[in-house]
Amino acid sequence: MSEPTPDKITVTYDDLNTRKVEQRLKEQDALTRNRAYAALDESAVGPAADAPPPGTLAALWRNGIFALAFFGLVGGLLAWACGALLDFKADLRADTAERLAGIAQLITVTEAGNLTPDQARTVIDTAIADGSERNPHFALAVVRPDAEFRRKALDRVTVLAQAKVLSADEAKREADKILADGQRNEDFKAMTDPALPDAAKLQKLKDQAAARDAAGEQILATENVRSLIGNVLAYGVRGVILGVLLAIAIPVTENNVQAIIINGSVGAALGLIGGVAAAFVTGGIQRLVAGADPESVQHYLATIATWGVLGLFLTLAPGIVMRNPKKLAIGLTGGLIGGLIGGVLFEPLSNLPALADYPRVPELVAMVAIGLLAGLATGLIENAAKTGWLKVVQGLIAGKQFILYRNPTFIGAGPDCQIYLFKDPKVGKRHAAIHIVPGGFEIEDLPLGVDTLLNGKPTKRTRLKNGDRIQIGSTQLVFMEKAQAA
Repeated sequence: MSEPTPDKITVTYDDLNTRKVEQRLKEQDALTRNRAYAALDESAVGPAADAPPPGTLAALWRNGIFALAFFGLVGGLLAWACGALLDFKADLRADTAERLAGIAQLITVTEAGNLTPDQARTVIDTAIADGSERNPHFALAVVRPDAEFRRKALDRVTVLAQAKVLSADEAKREADKILADGQRNEDFKAMTDPALPDAAKLQKLKDQAAARDAAGEQILATENVRSLIGNVLAYGVRGVILGVLLAIAIPVTENNVQAIIINGSVGAALGLIGGVAAAFVTGGIQRLVAGADPESVQHYLATIATWGVLGLFLTLAPGIVMRNPKKLAIGLTGGLIGGLIGGVLFEPLSNLPALADYPRVPELVAMVAIGLLAGLATGLIENAAKTGWLKVVQGLIAGKQFILYRNPTFIGAGPDCQIYLFKDPKVGKRHAAIHIVPGGFEIEDLPLGVDTLLNGKPTKRTRLKNGDRIQIGSTQLVFMEKAQAA
């Protein structure tokens, strides 16, 4: 094969199908296209003044912090809505503890004289009927406290009769009513059975309690799988939605469809992993704090831990796709902050009496807080931790900022480039590269597209200084670098 001239290459018949010839043909084609692009608009490669600043909405849309916060907010709303549609049911043991605590509070209020026994009986009967229909474990657990309350009501009638507050006939009618109504409670029936001596009553009560405990554990064992599936479904769907929205926030503002698909897919997988992890953590923590007061510190910390685990995975996708430890650490920290704050907000709100009839409201606040704050925290940390970045001052994405994480960071018309310059025929697929070198950054012109200009002059590979202007096709970028500590 003979040496090529600037305008053509000459090959022999024997060299026609060799790899070397194929490579030289590609180079010749690139050179031809380079010249053609340059001829399209010579003025495009010269120094250009900054474009007018974008409008408020456009500026916000190009701002990474705003984009992450906005997409996180939307993700939180969608995640909450899907959770509401799933109608996720809480763990039976926790639900039982909550219902029993409510009945105990009613009994305390009644004993303090703030509620009449008849009023309390009506409310408790309604609560027992509703709880027993929804939760078979509660139906067993409520038998003993209900029996004891009935027994106290019977003792109260006796005391009132002895104090002559009730006549003998009135006392008998009240006692008969309590006894007849209480026959559906097996413990109360045993307590008031005149045919049983005291020792036999105690033994029967003990046997009945043991049988209920065994039946309750069987119910819980059966429900464990359903509860786990419910938790995985609820948290998994929420995690996927939040993970996807936060992962695609930046690619959407860059009009990069390929990055949207890749980041979104990774975000969905990580969100699902985070949701499943949160579900398992929830199940484990619920078993650990099963006997604790629902308003205790243990429950509060357990809730925070659950939401924190979910948050950990929400903003990792960009760092994993980029394979950059710094970006990964920033995403991990931002997601954890959002998750923990969401958990901090959820528990106090869920215990507010004013929201007792609106159980979805605390969940809404928590989900929105997680999405919004995970995105906001990630954006703010990223902005504070950046050392070098490029800001677009002219072009289709004027106002957009690109932090230089990847080494090298490719600039070009290919959607796999970290800085994607679309709809510009003068820009090659991989037009230029920014290299991270000891003590700073360098720009390298790659052999596709028109020349890369640095401060108005063609460049091959040059060290960048703060404020340098880079012209690639119709897009102009300004290099910025954070001052290094002395």
